[in-house]
Amino acid sequence: MKKILKEQPLHLLLLLIYFFIYAFGMYYPYVDMVGILKQNWIVFSTLFFLSILAILVSSSWSKLGIMLFPAFVLVLFFGSIVDSLKLLPFSAYFMHYSLLLPLFACCLGGIACFFYKWKSAYRMNYFFNMLTLLWWASSGIYFTMKSFSGMNESMYSPSNSLTLNHPSVNEKPDVYFIVMDGYPSSSVLLHRFGYVNALDSFLNKNNFYMVKESSSSYKNTCFSILSTLNMLPPDIRFNPNEVSNLEYLRCLRNIKSNNVCKFLEEQGYEIYNFSIFDLLQKKPATTPAFSFLYTQMTDNIMLPNRLLRDIRHIEHSKNKNDKIAPALMEDYLQAVKDNQMNDKEAEKAIAGKNPKFVYLHLLVPHETMVIDSFENAMMSEVNVFNAKFINQLEYGNGLVVNYVNKILQHNPNSIIILQGDHGIRDFLGITADDEFRNLHAYYFPDKNYELLNDSLQNINTFRVVFNTYFQQTLPLINNFRVNLKEQ
Repeated sequence: MKKILKEQPLHLLLLLIYFFIYAFGMYYPYVDMVGILKQNWIVFSTLFFLSILAILVSSSWSKLGIMLFPAFVLVLFFGSIVDSLKLLPFSAYFMHYSLLLPLFACCLGGIACFFYKWKSAYRMNYFFNMLTLLWWASSGIYFTMKSFSGMNESMYSPSNSLTLNHPSVNEKPDVYFIVMDGYPSSSVLLHRFGYVNALDSFLNKNNFYMVKESSSSYKNTCFSILSTLNMLPPDIRFNPNEVSNLEYLRCLRNIKSNNVCKFLEEQGYEIYNFSIFDLLQKKPATTPAFSFLYTQMTDNIMLPNRLLRDIRHIEHSKNKNDKIAPALMEDYLQAVKDNQMNDKEAEKAIAGKNPKFVYLHLLVPHETMVIDSFENAMMSEVNVFNAKFINQLEYGNGLVVNYVNKILQHNPNSIIILQGDHGIRDFLGITADDEFRNLHAYYFPDKNYELLNDSLQNINTFRVVFNTYFQQTLPLINNFRVNLKEQ
């Protein structure tokens, strides 16, 4: 065995195995390893081919394996190396890619020359093989301990829990929860865009209660929806200025097992999921909007993915309120079209089994602006935000008006909740306050709006609904805001 470890560069294959154990252990139980393999098959195939090549030629050129080892480490763990370097003093002076990439290239070249001139490759082969075996074993032990000890997926501590009564309700109204992504309040539309929202007159005409000074507690979709459907603020046990993919994945798991759906299902409600999230055992009708997070961990670690991610981020920062990459616009337009299928399917659900809870999540008017009020694609690279945003907002208004009309025609005894998950973002002239101020309106069949107020936040949405119609006595949570920023 020792002879094999000296002569064969097994460390390259062992390093590939270590990467998968590392990824699986770090992101367990959320990581989608099959998705990661499919997404990065070119990189993994290339590395695997080089690993086999180094083993095959080891008898004639034993130094190839040890010369490739540093390059493998850089390709697989570039993001982790960069993040570690950021912790060093004065790292801001050399962390630009224009300096960092040439520095890495020089280091790899220098190491390759050093190993090429090394007299005996056997000792270095043995060292690298033993090193990767040690990494492999330590990661395996870590993952085993983690899997047996279990991972606390809940974003709520035992002290931050909710107890709901078991009501004896004879008439159970259908509940429609309609979310329009990034829909600002009417006051923001008026002051920032000079736009008088025609949706207001429609809602007033149909006896909706409009929350005039509404705001969300979070300006991030996942955390806003989590707090709304759980009726509780999640425990923030991480740096709010660096929300990682792992925290978003935990958030998605908590949305899936939310209090509102569990309670309504216990009351005999059929759950219709036309959202962008999993709800209990109900999958969304179209691809979940955050499904990419299950494979995106490679964007933070592997060299090609990390570079592409950071370059796109830099380009997005430069192009804000100017130009949008055509590929990004095509992707978002397709997402909006897929999302429109949800609206059509949600119309069919109106005549479905009663009582029912229908969650419809529309991706408009959220930027990027790709569709106008006549459902025509707006694919110009020049992103005239104000005009295009209003066009996309009017497109969303049309969907909502049509849907609400059909609900009221079929069953006027339904509860309808219409709200933006957060306010407007990424526009010049927008204040921090505007990012939280959102659309928020209710239709109660008996017009009993006495528990509502003009500063109600999303987190209290279902507390009010359950207190009014399901014999609960939940106190309203005091208004608050948490400004989370992605890592």
